Amino acid sequence: MEGGKLVDQNNNEVRLRGVSTHGLAWYPQYVTNDCFATLKSFGANVVRLAMYTYESGGYCTDGDRQQLETLVQNGVQYALNNDMYVIIDWHVLNEGNPNRYSDVAKTFFCQNGTAVCLIQQRDLRDLQ
Repeated sequence: MEGGKLVDQNNNEVRLRGVSTHGLAWYPQYVTNDCFATLKSFGANVVRLAMYTYESGGYCTDGDRQQLETLVQNGVQYALNNDMYVIIDWHVLNEGNPNRYSDVAKTFFCQNGTAVCLIQQRDLRDLQ
């Protein structure tokens, strides 16, 4: 970050263009190196890995945590393989309280490296 703008290692401003996965637990077949390479060929430079926390298959409810962690780790590697940025989205939707699983989130991100975690706009409004 420089002056409120995202910059690369050469201090050039970066504009993010990309796509989001849907819930990783529901569509894991799209987290592949080939898929990310195709996105890159279309001009994408970022992919958002959306990991739901509460819904069916969610990380904090009935989801397979090991499988979801592996998908995230693979997704990060595929993004790096294709010279793309990656956003890991700890996706809060129906919990009603974005802090409900904050301890689990802290553990997850400490185990899985540095990431950008987005909280949906409506949850931010709810906190104000």
